[in-house]
Amino acid sequence: MRKEELMRKAQEERKYNEAVLALVDQKYHHYFLPIERSMLVANFAANLNEELKKLGYYVLNQKTYLKTSKLYLTVAGKLHMFTDWVEQNGYYYSIENFLFEFTGKPFFKTVITATDKEGRIIRKAESTVPVNIGGNGVDKTNPFENAETSAVGRALSFLGIGQISGIASFEEVADAIEKSSHEEEEQEPSKKASSKNPKLAVINKYTVNKFEVLDETRGIIKVIDENGEVFRLYVWGELFQKIKDEAIDGATINAKIQPAKTRTGEEILRLVDFKKVS
Repeated sequence: MRKEELMRKAQEERKYNEAVLALVDQKYHHYFLPIERSMLVANFAANLNEELKKLGYYVLNQKTYLKTSKLYLTVAGKLHMFTDWVEQNGYYYSIENFLFEFTGKPFFKTVITATDKEGRIIRKAESTVPVNIGGNGVDKTNPFENAETSAVGRALSFLGIGQISGIASFEEVADAIEKSSHEEEEQEPSKKASSKNPKLAVINKYTVNKFEVLDETRGIIKVIDENGEVFRLYVWGELFQKIKDEAIDGATINAKIQPAKTRTGEEILRLVDFKKVS
C-alpha cells in the first residue's frame, strides 16, 4: 500500500468529523464526543515513516491499523434537538418508559410521541433495551438508569433525530467496531470469544429479536447482545434452512459470526453457526 493512499485514508477520516459538525447548528456541538477506534487497513505490515505514524498508523501482529476517532452524538444532544424541533413547530410530546420482563430478563421500553395541537400524531417511535445487570462500566453500578437512557436514545434515533451521516449508528447499532482497539487484537482466542465487538468475536451470546425471511434461501436475524447492542446477522445456505425449522424468536443463542461483503461491496455480519441456549 503506497504512502499516498495511506495519507488519503487518514485525511478522509478527519474530514468526516468536520463534515458532521458543518451540518449541525453550533449550539449542539458540545454534545458530540469523539469515540476512538482502530481500523484495520492492511493484512500486512506496511512500511510506516514518522509522518504516517503521527497520522495514527501503527503495526501490530504483522497487520497495519489506523487509529482515529469519529464523533458520537450523546442522548442529551438528541433530546435537546428533539425538544427544540417540537417547540419550533408548536408540537407536544411525551416520553413513556416501561420496565418489563422477557425470557426472565428485565427490559426497558421507551415510546416517544410527537403530536400537533389537535392531538394528531406527527411522529412516533419506540425502542426496547435489555437491562445489563452485573455488566461492566456504568452497567456495574447503574444498569437500570443506563438501559433507560439507551432506550430513549434509540427511540430518538428512530424518530430521525441526530441521524446525520451515520451518527445514529453509534447509538442504534452501537457500531461495535468503534469499541475495538489494539488491546482487543492482543487478546487470546478464548478472550476474543467473549468480546463485545462482533467483528473480532468468535462466539457471542444474543437474544433473538426477529427472524426475517428474504427469499427461499436467505434471511436476516435481528439480535440483541448482553449490552443492549442491536445487530443484523445475515444467514443463507443450509443454516438458513435449519433456522426456518426452529422457533428462535425470543430465544437466547450462542452465535458464531464473521464479517462478510455483499456483491455490491456492503459490509455485513454473517451468521455461520448457532446453538440455542434457552
